[in-house]
Formats: sequence, C-alpha cells, structure tokens
Amino acid sequence: MGYRFIQENQDRFTVREMAALLGVSCSAYYTWAKYGVSERRREADACLFAEYKRNTTIGTAFPG
Repeated sequence: MGYRFIQENQDRFTVREMAALLGVSCSAYYTWAKYGVSERRREADACLFAEYKRNTTIGTAFPG
C-alpha cells in the first residue's frame, strides 16, 4: 500500500488528500502508523518472497 508514501510526504500534503488519492482510509493509515505491519502480513510477504525466489531460481518468476 501507499502508507509509507503518506508517512514520507506529510509535510507536503494532508493525510486525507493522500489517502483519497491512494484509495485507502485515513484510519487504516493511522492504524498502520501506530502498530506497523501485522504479523499475518509479514508471514504472507515471507511466503510470497520464498515462492518468488524459488521460481526465479528455476528461471521464471511466475509461470502460467
């Protein structure tokens, strides 16, 4: 998502403007800012990265 973008550009634009542009809610951004990435998301990202690495080692990123 664009949460990091919002965080890095708060001095230039309002959270409300950026959230609307990126299609996320302000409350979701503030939750992310307060608690960070969830354990569930970290696990999903790790699985995706492992699958990507396995497939690129074979020679194709995402067969199909």
